[in-house]
Amino acid sequence: MEITPEKIKEIFNNATPYQRDDIMKNYVGQKICWDLNFTEIVQKVDSSLLILLKTPSNHTGVSCNIDENLFPLIKIIPSGTPVRLVGTIDKISDFGVIKIKEAKLHEIDDEINQIYFPYGSREELVSFLEGKILGAKNIIIYDSYPGEDILKLLESALPKAEIKLLGKIIDEEFLKKINAFNLYFNQNIDVKKTNISHARFYIINDEVLQVDSSLKNFGGNKTTMVHIINPKIAETIKKDFDKWWNEAT
Repeated sequence: MEITPEKIKEIFNNATPYQRDDIMKNYVGQKICWDLNFTEIVQKVDSSLLILLKTPSNHTGVSCNIDENLFPLIKIIPSGTPVRLVGTIDKISDFGVIKIKEAKLHEIDDEINQIYFPYGSREELVSFLEGKILGAKNIIIYDSYPGEDILKLLESALPKAEIKLLGKIIDEEFLKKINAFNLYFNQNIDVKKTNISHARFYIINDEVLQVDSSLKNFGGNKTTMVHIINPKIAETIKKDFDKWWNEAT
């Protein structure tokens, strides 16, 4: 099950006050990637801002600290502006507000839905992808040079998720690591080889992402982009992938 602010708040509200601390511990440390609405700046200390965000339904509050220098748009965007929050669940307050640590904000552009990861932001990219994979039931990855980095990401998937991995270079050593991963995490990753595409794709449930750099060593931690493909093109890519998978070896 995908972790959403609304689901956490629902579980929080349904629990008794005595149960809440123990139940909420299950969510602390989970990576998230949520589309929310910026609401207000609660506190400002130098360049550090404590901000409040809410879900589009306006029912669930999320707070985090960010550096205004890393997201300068915070100085001009009005309350209600959609933003994408990537980070790690830190705690849930007594009032049900979800606190996120290691938080990063990204602008959402409805026309060109892209996210820029500058040089040296490997951990931010990993957190973003982990947030997408967290709780996913169906995952398809095409990367010409898959490695242990992808297996690390897949630790966030649900047990017995349907996972397919296509790559150009898949050696015997990597296959052994996949077999060990399957046993330890109760997964069954299907693997095939093909050299059909230069682009790298992550199909997570119904969403399609194009990642410019191979996750293997993150291209030396260099600058990259993630493109969230619009639904019409995504359907074409998913159909193409079915064809690639059937023709791969």
